[in-house]
Amino acid sequence: MDEVRFLTAGDAALVVEFGKTIHEKVNHKVGVLAESLISEPVAGVVDMVPSFRSILVCFDPEQVARERLAGLLFERCKKLSEKTGEERTVIEIPVCYGARFGADFQSVAACAGISGDELTGLHSGRDYRVYMFGFLPGFPHLGGLAEKLILPKPERGNGKIPAGAVCIRGEQAGIFPMEAHGGWWVIGATPVSVYDSRRERPILYEAGEYLRFVPVSSFEYYDIRRMVELGEYKCRVTKNGVEADGRDAGLAQGNRTVVDMGLSLTSVLRGGTEKIPGTAMSIPSAGKEGFGKSGQNTNAAAHGTFPEKGNHPRENNHKNENSSTRGKSPRRQKKAAVEPDVLKRGQFEILTPGMLTTVQDYGRVGYQKYGFSVSGVMDRASYAYANALVGNADGAAVLECTMLGPSFVVREDMVIAVTGADVGPLKNEQPMPMNEAVCLRRGDVVALGTAKCGCRAYLAVLGGIDVPLFLGSRSTHITSGIGGYQGRKLMAGDMLFAGAVKMMQNEKMREMVPQVKANDLEPQEVKFFDDLREASLAAVAAGAQDVVTLRVIQGPQKEYFTVTGEQVFFSEVYRLTGNCDRTGYQLDGTRVMSVSGVEIVPDGIAFGAVQISPAGKPIIMLSDRPVAGGYAKFGTVAEADIPKLAQLRPGVAVRFLRAEV
Repeated sequence: MDEVRFLTAGDAALVVEFGKTIHEKVNHKVGVLAESLISEPVAGVVDMVPSFRSILVCFDPEQVARERLAGLLFERCKKLSEKTGEERTVIEIPVCYGARFGADFQSVAACAGISGDELTGLHSGRDYRVYMFGFLPGFPHLGGLAEKLILPKPERGNGKIPAGAVCIRGEQAGIFPMEAHGGWWVIGATPVSVYDSRRERPILYEAGEYLRFVPVSSFEYYDIRRMVELGEYKCRVTKNGVEADGRDAGLAQGNRTVVDMGLSLTSVLRGGTEKIPGTAMSIPSAGKEGFGKSGQNTNAAAHGTFPEKGNHPRENNHKNENSSTRGKSPRRQKKAAVEPDVLKRGQFEILTPGMLTTVQDYGRVGYQKYGFSVSGVMDRASYAYANALVGNADGAAVLECTMLGPSFVVREDMVIAVTGADVGPLKNEQPMPMNEAVCLRRGDVVALGTAKCGCRAYLAVLGGIDVPLFLGSRSTHITSGIGGYQGRKLMAGDMLFAGAVKMMQNEKMREMVPQVKANDLEPQEVKFFDDLREASLAAVAAGAQDVVTLRVIQGPQKEYFTVTGEQVFFSEVYRLTGNCDRTGYQLDGTRVMSVSGVEIVPDGIAFGAVQISPAGKPIIMLSDRPVAGGYAKFGTVAEADIPKLAQLRPGVAVRFLRAEV
């Protein structure tokens, strides 16, 4: 077996690296190990990101020790090294080249010193391997680009690129599954839907398969587009040179709502919505339970596109049918009394949305290998505390509020708790306590103000925020427009519901709240709440320090930096810039020197990974991070320090402390 390296990526992830360069044989090994981890799961492994030459393996340290996991993976690699060869599946993708469909077509031809016809011939005259998914759900990183077409990133920066755009950058080619910002050269467009969450096979292709771009005229482009809109178009497929069944590339029935002959399919590819009768809620395109779930009438899991239910941690915690139970909470469960079989749902309407308020839970675990960001809450300590206070199971959806919270009017009685950043909540213009369960009646108006300390507040509702599951999670990812409330931040007029709970139980919460205040709890219950409260308050208080210390575990690309660069990183003080959001925090300070640049072959990004930009400045990657990136990662912030990092505001000073695993 060729040398395999196991690299540290924080205290809950490691990298299995098979090589240094982009090569089909190396990527084949990556694919074989990834498939092995799906078909024969390793206990404790919760997610993975297969990339060009490596796999980022995310694990639960409480279930499996790092050393044991590395040993298990090493033995698995030895057995898999005997497997050679693979079925060659080629999918033909129609593309209309030229300036009308590719904004950079003429610029690329000029840079390459070739004619437009030569550019079309060079790009379409070969097969491209789908090495990995990244950047966006279903975005294929393709290898096999002609040498003449290898160009650096456009100088214009990350402009907006339409859905269906066929693009190139460096040694790679790609297709944009939805409209997004990106630093790529756009040379054409495909009329087919490469990603549609309603389809039986949501993503048109899989890692390890090959794409062949077939030039079509503008007339053919529009003709194919009409077929796609009707859900009648299939891409031609061959397997080992033999004709195979075509691959469905049309829009699913629920998404056939846009008959627009423009270039952007964003609203379709991001998923249409259906209204639930009698409510203002929407069902994302995947349906209430998401595609690839057991019990659903879908072939997605059978195709191997998405794993079946039960393969991921916290799977059951994302449900609301028993959301008033305690999950991991040790609070005692009282014997069920004979009660009317009547369900009650809290309900409230947003009056003002605040700066950035989204629905979040622990995140979309298990789907990074297809390009889906995990998302989820930033401060897990405050999130868990909020759910515990109202009696929800660990994992129930909440509202995450950044800097300035929302205001809302209660439409149906409910119980809430606000934790995290002190946003000075008001109930009917009177002060309302933080970090306590509070009963609200119909007509009450609650307002969360500007954070006095900390950055993010969490509002939990008894029963959990009830929005549809998408890939096992209710978390919002705004960039790709999925999850949460219609895939976006909340707006004025949005109507939100809590998960249904028994009416009698909901009424009894009026009596239970004072008991909680009086600490009428078992000793282990008291410790549970005290631990959560302490962690939440500590995270918020960290921002008041002159300099906040964050522990960082070095790796996986620490060899990319000089000894001086390492010394600078651990000795200098850095400051959070204004460019800080749920994707990541950009820091300013002394340059971290690299040996010969920081650009690498893109690989997986762990939660809290510290990338170093070409300017030598740290970027800490957080909840909405892309699954993979092309900058070297100096280290990873320790998981225990992520909550206080999530509560830091722009301008706060931080210092990094070396940590070991």
